[in-house]
Amino acid sequence: MDKILKSKLFLCLLFCVPIAVFSQQVTGTVTDGATNMPLAGANVIIKGTSTGTISDFDGKFSINVSSFPATLVFSSLGFTTMEEQLTQARVVNVTLQESATALDEIVISGLASSIKRSNAANSVSS
Repeated sequence: MDKILKSKLFLCLLFCVPIAVFSQQVTGTVTDGATNMPLAGANVIIKGTSTGTISDFDGKFSINVSSFPATLVFSSLGFTTMEEQLTQARVVNVTLQESATALDEIVISGLASSIKRSNAANSVSS
């Protein structure tokens, strides 16, 4: 009887250990510091890795962290980058502040590799 109990305990521990090794999910919300509104499209990256995600329309994100401690890096266009230290899986709510250097204009230019003679004189300006 003692041998059966030990084997059941061993099997239970054998299946429980891999569960603790798998990555854990960290969730949270990214908001705009000026308006307190959710910030859609904010980048959330685990520092030192290529693992990342973006916040949805409601500013919510979910990312799997494989090992702790870890640092999450939050960034978005027009906002200052923020880092959050994690020692365990938890809910992380972050407020990003507007960057002091606002974007004035964006210039997009294109270069064609081959131009037909009939289209060479056409141009668009604004």
